[in-house]
Amino acid sequence: MNLLQKIFAICTLLLIGAQLQANNIELTSIELVDKDIDNGTIAIEFDVAWENSWRTNSLESNWDAAWVFAKYRVISDPENYKIWNHVNVADLGNMAGTPGTIDVVSEVGMFIYAGGTVPLGSVSYANNRMVWNYSKQGVGDDDIVEVKLFAIEMVYIPEGGFYLGDGISPNTFLGAPNTPYHVTSEGSITAGPDEDLYTDNGFDAFMNSFYTISDAFPKGFGAFYTMKYELSQDQYVEFLNTLTRTQQNIYTTTDVSTNPPATYYVMTDTDVMFARNAIRYNAAALSDDDPLEFITTLPNVACSNIYKEYVAGYADWAGLRPLTEFEYEKAARGAEVAALPATFAWGTQNYYAVTNIQNINTADEYADAPVNANVNLNNAYPGPVKVGAFYGNTREKVGASYYGVMEMSGNLAEVYVSPKYKATAQSFTGAAGNGILGDDGYADVPGWGTLDDNIAYVERGGSYAHESIYGQMSTRSTTSALRYNYYTARFGRTAP
Repeated sequence: MNLLQKIFAICTLLLIGAQLQANNIELTSIELVDKDIDNGTIAIEFDVAWENSWRTNSLESNWDAAWVFAKYRVISDPENYKIWNHVNVADLGNMAGTPGTIDVVSEVGMFIYAGGTVPLGSVSYANNRMVWNYSKQGVGDDDIVEVKLFAIEMVYIPEGGFYLGDGISPNTFLGAPNTPYHVTSEGSITAGPDEDLYTDNGFDAFMNSFYTISDAFPKGFGAFYTMKYELSQDQYVEFLNTLTRTQQNIYTTTDVSTNPPATYYVMTDTDVMFARNAIRYNAAALSDDDPLEFITTLPNVACSNIYKEYVAGYADWAGLRPLTEFEYEKAARGAEVAALPATFAWGTQNYYAVTNIQNINTADEYADAPVNANVNLNNAYPGPVKVGAFYGNTREKVGASYYGVMEMSGNLAEVYVSPKYKATAQSFTGAAGNGILGDDGYADVPGWGTLDDNIAYVERGGSYAHESIYGQMSTRSTTSALRYNYYTARFGRTAP
């Protein structure tokens, strides 16, 4: 992740602008413009560009987008200058650069994407504007603030029915014996033996006693956004670097409350890098009880060791939400696409596990052996690889889902919210985070109360350490209470 800092003097309000990127998305030319003292607003103007973008109005009828949000701290406040806060985005005045368009989520962030059909390729949108309600957050006209702007590549999944389960994969959902379940609405579903939705074993609690999956539980029928790539180490580092020391201790495996922390690599709780998770504290920047600075030498590699509270915390902080396993299958398989048995996210039963990486440990690493490598499975490679590491000119060759979402099979196992237990099936809703963690440092979104228990999740897609059967779209596996080095997450949001 590149970082560009500049200081601007706009009247008496200062901005230190941070350009941050995840994988190949880039934010540049950050400026403060049009300060309105009467209304207490100012616009953050910026350019955003990324590769492998598209918008199509046929077949998939979808697009990719940038989810953009910002954080700030008041560095002229001697008591609170270490505290990062979420930028409150105004309802009016926001703008996408031509030829883009935007969907604004009030007070949280905005999606930027192509305003019309564009072929697969690079895009650049200049002079975008995010209007900040700074006075609403108690920031004064004479305060000096530091602002960080974030962008995450997302994929829009359109509304529509789809098939859940394939009838044969381990723990697959069923609508009839050996038959997928057809999702046709966001309405409630009765689950259990001899009911509408069931499984053929005891994997789900509803097989012991049927219950209703509420109509508020996201089922994938409605339109939503999902991250294009798995969570990267760079993205997680930037999350950690906006937290207090107490919060940092929640979201790392190592106890980082002491100086120095107990171990160097804080996600694996080791003093040497393990399984390609390179996130560590910066020993050169240690000071008393100040928040630690975290760094990684593998910024674009998928981030492992993501545990249950980490999933909810990051999602709330980013203004997103955990996705459900229904949404996983919709994003992978596609709308009204037949659920062929034992297929991977690219729609076939073929898979070619990577055994070698070129340009290893650089931002440009990619899979180069075998020549048709399209997935990281079966312990063929000893750890996760860069997100978007596979190249080719077909969906199978690049390992892409029906809608263009990457690595939904293999690399790291992704955790998704599951309806397999009644409490989650009847309480989790499509509510997303607001960018603000609770006073205790944990996520505090209504309806997320059961997400502090690993039984609320299942793992999907398999990982580098899993056998190939776990990479199949309909295979469902339980999550462990342990912090394994093959867990990660992918976040999303119900479409505005």
